[in-house]
Amino acid sequence: MFARMRLGLRLAAHWQEPQYRNAWWLMLNNVLGAVSGLAFWVLVARFLGLSPAEVGAGVAIVSLGTAAGLVAKGGFDTALVRHVPGLAREEGVRLLGISSAVGALVALALAGACFAAAAPLGLEGLPPEAFLLTGAIGALLCVTWMQDAHFLAEGDARWSFRRNTVLHAGRLVAPVPIVALALPAPIPVAWALAIAASALVAFAFLRRLPSRPKGATRADRRAFFRSAGRNTPGGFAEFLPGFLLPPLVLATEGPEAAAYFGIAWTAAAGLFLLSSAIGRSAMAEITRSGQAPAAPLLRKAARHHLLVVAPAAVGGLILAPWVLLPFGDDYAHHGGPVLALLSASALFVAPTYLYLALLRARERTVPLLAFPAVMIVALLALAPPLAAEHGIEGVAIAWVLANVPVGAFAAWRLRQETKEVILDVELPANLGRPAHVE
Repeated sequence: MFARMRLGLRLAAHWQEPQYRNAWWLMLNNVLGAVSGLAFWVLVARFLGLSPAEVGAGVAIVSLGTAAGLVAKGGFDTALVRHVPGLAREEGVRLLGISSAVGALVALALAGACFAAAAPLGLEGLPPEAFLLTGAIGALLCVTWMQDAHFLAEGDARWSFRRNTVLHAGRLVAPVPIVALALPAPIPVAWALAIAASALVAFAFLRRLPSRPKGATRADRRAFFRSAGRNTPGGFAEFLPGFLLPPLVLATEGPEAAAYFGIAWTAAAGLFLLSSAIGRSAMAEITRSGQAPAAPLLRKAARHHLLVVAPAAVGGLILAPWVLLPFGDDYAHHGGPVLALLSASALFVAPTYLYLALLRARERTVPLLAFPAVMIVALLALAPPLAAEHGIEGVAIAWVLANVPVGAFAAWRLRQETKEVILDVELPANLGRPAHVE
């Protein structure tokens, strides 16, 4: 009985830590997203009867839209986390509106650029409406990511979980009438409608946030935009290289291969999102702690990775042949080895994401730009020849090889950061002298 009481007290104390609490909400949100995402693809691939070619095109459009949204949001989400605390609620909402509008416009512009450069990118097989949907998905994702950043800045990630619950439910409901009505591009249309519904619900949630106490400051718009500019590389440093892979497979291997790879990537992305959730929570706490040392917060995040992400990665590696069976034998046969490789890569992705979170908290623009640049160059150099030799497994091998040196460097830097800090304390003048005895 006493052991259970001690365990309960330890869990209660664990939950009282804002860093742990927000990380669990974000991880729970990402786990639910991964499960609902897999259920979405099972629904469209097995029960609604879409062909692998249609699934592959849908995966590529959604990935392109996500990549456009990642680039378009820039560093506005990090700037919101840094600047919203301490502002009056109305000021924080204004910054949220500005960030959402700018990000949405940039996402639409990026989709237009992709349409103009479809032939050089190897995407000429996609119809024009695919690029319109790419822009819509990117713009809507920008809005929802800004909302999530605002909720995290308020110190309560529960609202992000609730918003995403609407998104996950919408993804499972929307495809049925769209396919029944034989509407074009059912996968990206359903995706866009679900994101839009969750964004509308989140705007209602904003009204329920507590008002700031008297004396809350007004926003310094110039400082906010400067912060967003410095954090622009951090906005896409984590996920952009990975979301470029399905369109790359579509361009080099065809739509069916893109379907097999995309489903495996969706399953493995849950691991990457778990790591990202822990890193984002650590980033928020480092930012909120001001000049306090980051080492204790980084150690907490590292322990969280060891307890959650590492076992999940090992489980994904072992269970990969069976995870994709609900999609059918072809998906399991072609995607199983890819999922195993991607799961193994999570052990190297985890330290990278945590170190990127630290860089974002410190607004280190140059290394934040260097990380995704190195990854993209490595993938573009490795993926085509390995894909020609090994098919979609070669693309997964390229992903692992690109992540190993980056993850090893990040782990080494984190080790340096988490060493004990020797404080510079002014010593008493009589230290070391014998005490005076009356």
